[in-house]
Amino acid sequence: MTVAVLRELLRASPFQPFELILSSGDRFLVDHPENCVPMRDRVFIAYNTSGRQNLPDASAFLSYLHIAAAEPVSRQRNRRRAS
Repeated sequence: MTVAVLRELLRASPFQPFELILSSGDRFLVDHPENCVPMRDRVFIAYNTSGRQNLPDASAFLSYLHIAAAEPVSRQRNRRRAS
């Protein structure tokens, strides 16, 4: 994963939620572009662990080196989790 690819996903119009999948298998849902902040060597993610549609209640810093893939998520199955 590169900063350019991540920025492209975040700037898509209309925005399409996606999951960042780490080399460990952990998945982080990005359901709103403001919940993901690309930085020089890592990404800040704010996510919701309660499963309800409200403000994020957890966060993580992810290294680009460990992001193996980004997969689109349909709004119908908008999984709100970090494994």
